[in-house]
Formats: sequence, C-alpha cells, structure tokens
Amino acid sequence: MSASSVRTSNSPQPGFLKRLRPTMGFRLPPLPSLDGDLMLDVYTHKSIRYSGAPMNDEYGDIERVNAIGKRVLAVGVATALFEKKPMFTAAELEAHIDKTLSDSNIDAWVTAYQLREKVRAAPDHRKTLTEPKETRHLFHSVVGAVYVQFGLSVVQTWIGKLVDPDFESSEPSSRPNKRFKSSEYIPAPPPPPPPPPVEAPPPLPSLPMPPVQHQLPSMPPQANSAQTAAFLPVFNQTCAQRRITVSWEATSTGPSHAPAWNVQCIVNGISKGSGNGRSKQLAKEAAAREAFHNMGWARHI
Repeated sequence: MSASSVRTSNSPQPGFLKRLRPTMGFRLPPLPSLDGDLMLDVYTHKSIRYSGAPMNDEYGDIERVNAIGKRVLAVGVATALFEKKPMFTAAELEAHIDKTLSDSNIDAWVTAYQLREKVRAAPDHRKTLTEPKETRHLFHSVVGAVYVQFGLSVVQTWIGKLVDPDFESSEPSSRPNKRFKSSEYIPAPPPPPPPPPVEAPPPLPSLPMPPVQHQLPSMPPQANSAQTAAFLPVFNQTCAQRRITVSWEATSTGPSHAPAWNVQCIVNGISKGSGNGRSKQLAKEAAAREAFHNMGWARHI
C-alpha cells in the first residue's frame, strides 16, 4: 500500500464527522444513571440555587463537578480518537478532537439525551439553556457527575461509544507497555548501607523549674457547630431542590418594646417545626432548625 493511499484513508472525511453526531449513524449509548444529591445538583440551574449552601462532603459543589467533567470529557474524546484504526496523523487527530468538542456537537449530544428537559430553572432563565455556554456547562456537569459516581472507566466507555461505536475500552493495566524491551531494563543499584549511628552525648543535668506564679484562664468550650449553624438558608435551599412547599406563621405576645415571638414552619400544609425568640428572625431560625431535624435532613450537616 502506498503512502498516498494511507494518507487518503486517514484524512478527515465529512462522513466520519457525521458519524460523530449522536443522532446519526449509530445507536446512542445509554447515559449512566445518576442519583441522590449529585443528580439534584446537576439538574438544578443556578437561577434557583442558593449560593450559600454548604459544600457536599463527597464532591464539593456543582462547579467542582463541572470543572473535572470538562477535563474528563476532553481525555475521553482524545482517547477514543487516538485508539481508532487506521491511526490518524497528529494533525488529523487534532482536527477530529476539535470537531468532536465543538459547540454544535455538544449541543447535539445534549439534545439527543434530552438533558435540558431535566433541568429545573427559573421561568425567565429557561430560554438561556440553549446558549452554547449553558449547553457546555450542562454536559460538562453530567460528565463530571458520572466520573464522581462511577469512576473514569465508566466515563471512558460511555464517551468512547459516543464518539466511535466501534470503540472498545481497555483498562490501563491490561495494555502492554511497548516503550521498552524487557532486555533493555536495567535495575537500579541497591542503596548504600546507612551510616553507623552516632553515639548521643550525655544528658545535661536537670535544673529545678521555678514555680508557676500565674495560671492562664481556661478557654470556654467551643460551641457545637451544629447548634450554631444557620439552618434557615439551608432549609430553604433543600426545600427548593426537593420542590417542597414551605410557609411560616408568626405571632407575638407581650409589650411592643419587648415582644416574645413564636413562628411555626408549615411544610406541605403540616407543621414540622416551632420556634420562640426575642425577635421574629430568631424564632424563625429556631423553627427551621426543628423542621430540618424532623424532616431527617440533619445527617447532611
């Protein structure tokens, strides 16, 4: 086979680039199923997300998931195209990677998987979901969530099949190392023996310590973070993510200059928490804390 025929077979062809589109040429590989708080964060738009929500113990927040998803997607696409036979030249490989990671191709994947339909967003922000920046953010977040929940091998298999239906994933440990021949391996020389231990000098004579004249005051015990945590914003954020209706009923008694407030937290029409305080805000915070525990969400704090 001549060099010219090999170059012609590997040059970028429109037909191959069309096969990269998930809606054309092959069956769409199944999207790994997400669950739990990770799924809620992926499909909750920033327009209804509470910016002060605490970081998740396992993955942090959705922006961290989006950042790792962007890098993992690039590695998955590059690996699938690098493994394709016949091999591409370096220039062809770069061209195919750029085409596969283009805005139009990522938009086609998001559309094929109907990812936008799963996103919960404010009504006036839904039209922005089709913008390239929002589309990339959504798909990168999905890829990052799959990586966090299942690991790199699952992401590589999914993305590899999405790029090339003939892609076969192989674990790194099963791929032979072809960089060096076994006969060329020269083991490193053993390390020199450690030097003999140096005899320690005799200890100095102990001197009497002067009596303590003053004792430092002891610090008060640190308050339990769970008791001082601001439950109200976390409670409202959790209710918004789970689409739970919450309302507040406040009453006050006593003189106007020193009223005593009572606030009831009503969740889906049922009182889940009650709080008292010298101000309406303090009573509301106490009611949110009690409702948060009664709803069984305290384990996430």
